[in-house]
Amino acid sequence: MKVMNKRFIGLALMTGLTINCSGTEADDDDSIGDPRDGGAAATDARTADAGSTPRDAGPDAGQARDAGADRDGGIANRDAGPAPRDAGVRPVACNPSFSAPDACGGDPTGTWTYRVACTDQEVFGAFRQVCPNVAFSNQIVSTGGAVTLRANGTFTRDVSTDVTADSVWPAICANAVGGCAGLQATIGMSGNTTASCTAAAGGCNCALTTTIGTFDNGDYSVNGGVITAAGHDYYFCADRGVLDYRGTPDNTSDGVFTFVMTP
Repeated sequence: MKVMNKRFIGLALMTGLTINCSGTEADDDDSIGDPRDGGAAATDARTADAGSTPRDAGPDAGQARDAGADRDGGIANRDAGPAPRDAGVRPVACNPSFSAPDACGGDPTGTWTYRVACTDQEVFGAFRQVCPNVAFSNQIVSTGGAVTLRANGTFTRDVSTDVTADSVWPAICANAVGGCAGLQATIGMSGNTTASCTAAAGGCNCALTTTIGTFDNGDYSVNGGVITAAGHDYYFCADRGVLDYRGTPDNTSDGVFTFVMTP
């Protein structure tokens, strides 16, 4: 019995398996079956190892997909692309109340073409002095021309501004000048404003048009956000290819309109 146990122990040591202490023939069967189990284990181990490599490699491969974030970075670069275009040219938009806070200054030298004009005032408001109840609507301002501001401190300006508006005159005002025909003639004699008047509700509806032209030249200077040209002060902002200006409150002849220009 001791010999048999030694043989079993030796066999167990060779196979690397654990045997039962009983040392029965069933143990022999278990010992014989162990190599098969061991083979299966080896197979399983190979399978597991072989299987794990692609799975382990999977996340590494995923790293390559993560490296695709460079492509995302590329998209970010493309998204950032419009910024230079936005920074390159400022939109042409007219601020009717352009004033000191908007006067960014800058370099105004060059030849500028008038694009748009606007105002926060009633251009025909002076007619209220003769007819307090006249009403105005649909005021439209348009402009054209150019101004050249030279590096030697001289300028030339040639600009024409048109303003149109609808007006309603009460009967008391129209009758005082002979009805709508007389009102039309009276408005026409007031200066550079013309009118086309028709009878309506006892009074008159008049379409008004005025043209304001300016041609001047001389010296100019720049002080912060103010240009002084031919003795008149203007708030201005020359920024990203657009020049805006408007006369200061002391400049009664040019303090009505804001002008926007581009080269």
